[in-house]
Amino acid sequence: MTIRKAKPSLVQRVAARARRRLVVGATVMEVVASMGVLGVGATGVVAMQKTTLIANMRARNLAVASNVASTWIGRLRSDANAWVRSPTGLSTLNTTKWLKLVLVAPDKWVRPDFDKLGQQSPMADVRGVDTLTTTNAAFCTNLRLTQVLPNLVRAEVRVFWLRNQGGGTLGGKTLCSSDGGYLSNVGQATANYHFVYVTSAMIRNDTTG
Repeated sequence: MTIRKAKPSLVQRVAARARRRLVVGATVMEVVASMGVLGVGATGVVAMQKTTLIANMRARNLAVASNVASTWIGRLRSDANAWVRSPTGLSTLNTTKWLKLVLVAPDKWVRPDFDKLGQQSPMADVRGVDTLTTTNAAFCTNLRLTQVLPNLVRAEVRVFWLRNQGGGTLGGKTLCSSDGGYLSNVGQATANYHFVYVTSAMIRNDTTG
């Protein structure tokens, strides 16, 4: 004897279809919600990576600029070894390589001269290595020298580099321009540049001469 199942009524069939539609609709909504959450998360990760990259670049530039400033302090100290008193008691400050700038531009920001023979330059590339090529310059060094005592010069070293999206160099000048107006005003252009300042004392070498 075969028992046949009764066919579902029209009402039952309609209700079953409605239930299936509800299930499908809920699944689609879940997928859409998941994609939205994933999109928000991905956007956050990308923004975080960008922030990290910018922070790393700024930290690297700061470290390079600090090294460049330290290098110039070392050069000035070596230069001070040539600053002695002659047998007649006269100072040889005017025979030094860079400290003699205090005699022509006291207490003023100046760009030190290039030393092509020694490959020493006020310009440095992105690695902090001296460069004689303007297009390779990423950092620039300025000096301000003040003779405090007959045997002592205060040396201020300023190293600066361009800010990202800072609008370029001041007045359209090259980064390491020797223009007097540029040198006087660049220190206030904090919207264009980052800066590192180092100050030290250069003492005359009275052990020889």
